[in-house]
Amino acid sequence: MELSEAVTDVYAAPLADFVATRTRWVTAAKDEGDADLAAAIKALRKPTAPAHLVNVVAREEPQVVAALLALGERMRAAQASGDGAALAAARPERRECIGAFVAAAGRAAHEHGLGWSAGVQDSVAATAVAALADEGRGWPVGPGPGEVVPIVPAAILFDLGRAGAWRHHPGPDEGRDRK
Repeated sequence: MELSEAVTDVYAAPLADFVATRTRWVTAAKDEGDADLAAAIKALRKPTAPAHLVNVVAREEPQVVAALLALGERMRAAQASGDGAALAAARPERRECIGAFVAAAGRAAHEHGLGWSAGVQDSVAATAVAALADEGRGWPVGPGPGEVVPIVPAAILFDLGRAGAWRHHPGPDEGRDRK
């Protein structure tokens, strides 16, 4: 049993089943005599609804995420080279990609029976903007390109305990109170 497979399964579970899925993995790790693995799995934080929805989009509609990330790479390259014309030309595609990302999350919310409030929509849109601005857009949890736990701006304080650390790749100790 590997931490990566537990993390992938736990974060792929429906949000309502997160705790039960995590507990099942903790029990299995304990049954195998691996207390360190059990502790690492137990430390996994339940994502907020926006973070979960973004992860669902990454798994179920990877083409939407791929388009957003490709645009982000082009925009960062244009920014780095000082190509204002390329940045200006990317504005319509930026609006389109963010809109497609938010729409995909809305579909996921509807299909998975999750709330789709203005606050959730804003958090999902902020995640899209962050992905455009910074390539440090999430924590890989599996071997596939869409297998990430996204870092949602509104969820950082709750989920990770570190606001503003966009390039930070959290480990199992993140989110715990530090004394």
